[in-house]
Amino acid sequence: MPPLSHLPAARILAGYAVGCSAAFFLPSLVLPLCILVVFILLCAAALRWHTLLFWAMLILMGLWSADTARGLPLRIESRTMSEIPAVVWGRIERVLYRDSSVVRCVLHGTVDTRPMKAHNNTRIVLSVVRPNATAMHFLQPGNSIAASARVRLPYLAALPGEFSEQVYYSSLGVEWVGIASTHSVALTEPQVSAEAFAQRAASAISSELSRLFPERSRGIAIALLTGDRSHLGQATKDTFMLTGTTHVLAVSGLHVGILAAIILLPLARLHRPVLRGVVFSLALLVYTMLTGMQPSMIRAAIMAVLLLIVSDAQRTSHLLNVLCFTVVIMLLFDPHLLFSTGFQLSVVSLGGIAVLYPAAERTLGLFLQSQSAAVRFIRSSLAVTLSASAASSPVVAWSFSVFSVVSPFANLLVIPLMSLGMIYALCALAAAQVSGWCGKAFACAADALFFIAELFNRLAASLPVAAVTGRYALIPALCSALATLYIVCAQTRRLVVFRVAVSASGAVLLCLLVSGNESCIEIIPRVQLVAVVVPTCSGRTLVLLQDRRPDMYPKRDMGLEKYLDAKSDTTTIIACGAASMRCAAGLRRTKVDAVIAQTLLFKNKGLWMAMDSLEAHGVPVLNAAQWLSARKPVVLRSGSAPVCWDAWQNSVSLHTPAGNRHVVLPRVVAPVVFSGAE
Repeated sequence: MPPLSHLPAARILAGYAVGCSAAFFLPSLVLPLCILVVFILLCAAALRWHTLLFWAMLILMGLWSADTARGLPLRIESRTMSEIPAVVWGRIERVLYRDSSVVRCVLHGTVDTRPMKAHNNTRIVLSVVRPNATAMHFLQPGNSIAASARVRLPYLAALPGEFSEQVYYSSLGVEWVGIASTHSVALTEPQVSAEAFAQRAASAISSELSRLFPERSRGIAIALLTGDRSHLGQATKDTFMLTGTTHVLAVSGLHVGILAAIILLPLARLHRPVLRGVVFSLALLVYTMLTGMQPSMIRAAIMAVLLLIVSDAQRTSHLLNVLCFTVVIMLLFDPHLLFSTGFQLSVVSLGGIAVLYPAAERTLGLFLQSQSAAVRFIRSSLAVTLSASAASSPVVAWSFSVFSVVSPFANLLVIPLMSLGMIYALCALAAAQVSGWCGKAFACAADALFFIAELFNRLAASLPVAAVTGRYALIPALCSALATLYIVCAQTRRLVVFRVAVSASGAVLLCLLVSGNESCIEIIPRVQLVAVVVPTCSGRTLVLLQDRRPDMYPKRDMGLEKYLDAKSDTTTIIACGAASMRCAAGLRRTKVDAVIAQTLLFKNKGLWMAMDSLEAHGVPVLNAAQWLSARKPVVLRSGSAPVCWDAWQNSVSLHTPAGNRHVVLPRVVAPVVFSGAE
């Protein structure tokens, strides 16, 4: 592999990164820097200093892209914003999710709220609940609509592994989140667009796949061919996440590689490179539109076209060279991709393969020296997985708080099975147009492959050391990436064994350090309630919940429920209101002792459903009078530090030898952690 400094596109990316970094870390100096760079650019052009002209152009492009992308997240505040009434109107750019209960689409237009001025040229994710047949028909990309909705700013993730609306919507260029009923949405201007045709074609493909495949593999087939993962169950998503094989469910380079092989196979005898390139590019463009123009798919399609052009021109190509050029092109057209987790994972994974694969393949070749086809396949597959995992695992751990330990071995079996299953699914889709029986036969073969892959994933995820989850997942992910780089750079078998032993010893030491970490008391404010997580001397955890807004309609807090369910040894005391009971009713693995239901003036269907669910699980529901007549404010103990929680005064007191500490539960949505000092 040539030195990175000798790769032209790597130099392009380096100059572009300098401009981006300057715009992010020196936001107040962006305008003076732009003026200075433009002046240098003009001087270099006049004096014909081509090298200086080259770097000045790159830095200017980086400054522009980063400043454009930086403007969106700065307008989104970190605190919680309640839903407020608003009138929104604009053009539907894309549909994110669609089923019988909700249609979620990205609207580009105007948001006019009564408390604030109207925001023009903005984007909003509008969820239309319970859409009727008319709404399902006109909620298509390209149509212009108007709606009376309730809007808010996207929430920032506050718990490990929680979905961050702010990060996800920033990648889409979205500033607002809104909800509207089907009766308050109207079509203002119907239009015919390529996006609408692609959306309808994708829906038709999903319907055909639903007819061909059984329920157990229907969601996987639809995700592989259309990129729509809404049909996948949460258990399936979690299993693939724990084993590090989620990328096979998201349309990316793997899918483009399979599709490229299928397209180029009949075009191999075509001796007109220009015609072959046009047909290949159009086919990838159609598939990219069918899969919703996802960033990872766009990156893979552009790289495939560039590699074909370089091959037809009989020039030597380098993967990192093409990747860097593709990244710069995509960021110039859409700077908001800097915040897209899918784009980040796609780029760093392929970058890891481009940089580390030769060294990893050579290191594995020291132990797997046979030249048989099976051994070469295992060696190359392991090298690709190790290279991609070393680069992408820190990003995955940072974004999703998960680090998969079994990823290299799971990918070794899952990728071939899913790839072959995707080919059979494509054959089933094509054969079903000619013969239903033939399509069903291919679908059965694909279903068997998907079932084996999912079964293996479940077995791998059930291992005690399958994955590290939670807030500390980033630490082993970074250590694993450094250890992989440290090992693959070894030149001899003896040195490889020595470095593996050193890395294993470091992993054991890291586990001991993390397990010995002292527990802390957490105060986790949410939108509708506050959770106080208190570790006790017995090794168990007590969770105390309290409503913040008793008159608000209670909604499920999936992030908090998932976080609490991860503490399977927890004794939970729920207090004060409908939202607390709604959260308690959603817990499945957490032991709930009691629920305190104060005298509520605001009663609704959600409250009664939560009470019925709690009583069905054997959880006693008491009213405030019964609780107060039998008990005083709850007093717990963390180590030697007693903790007093007053549900009615909305406060937590911590008594330590160093002094007493009184904490009023805050009104901001950000976790507050203070140590239970011994």
